[in-house]
Amino acid sequence: MNHEYLDLTGAQPLQVDQHLLKDVLECLTHTILFHRALGFVKPKEVSPGDSSKFEMLSYVKCDDLEMEHAVSEKVKTACETLKKIEGVGQVNLQFFSMPTVGMLGFKKGGSVWEEWAISIDVRNEPAFGSEEEKARKREMELELQKIIWNCVNFVNQKRAHLPPIHGGSQQRHRVDCFPYELVARDPHKKESGSFFSLWRPPSLSS
Repeated sequence: MNHEYLDLTGAQPLQVDQHLLKDVLECLTHTILFHRALGFVKPKEVSPGDSSKFEMLSYVKCDDLEMEHAVSEKVKTACETLKKIEGVGQVNLQFFSMPTVGMLGFKKGGSVWEEWAISIDVRNEPAFGSEEEKARKREMELELQKIIWNCVNFVNQKRAHLPPIHGGSQQRHRVDCFPYELVARDPHKKESGSFFSLWRPPSLSS
């Protein structure tokens, strides 16, 4: 199975003021998960003035409380990792194929079939007054909107690597999704960095 690597920011990292970091990561993570959810999905729009600190930007996520809680908690941990990095950090969202059952009944972990990379430069220095702060925020939201469109374009164009789906849950109270992991790391260091699970939903029934 091909491992598709999708770089959403390229050579130009997204500059984010520290107090907006959690909102930005939640926006990007929810956007990707919405497009990779399986089966029945109820969309939920996040508009300026709702639960985010954005003034112009809107995005769509899965209307699923379990997913929202998991993403919020784990993104908070990712923020703590990124704030400790000097310079540009990276967040990678990896999707795995469904675990399979071997001859002796043991489950085999799935392999990575898709990985989304987001380079982020956390800006710690305060703005010089409210006007500069507004200008920074406006510029960041415009760049974030471009990244969201890149995400949508990738989803529409890159389909050959998608793994097969065997069955699916008929439950309507939660969203099915491939197993996924979130990795926050310093790309300039050799060690793997901070590695943790975002949310591991049950395997789809075969």
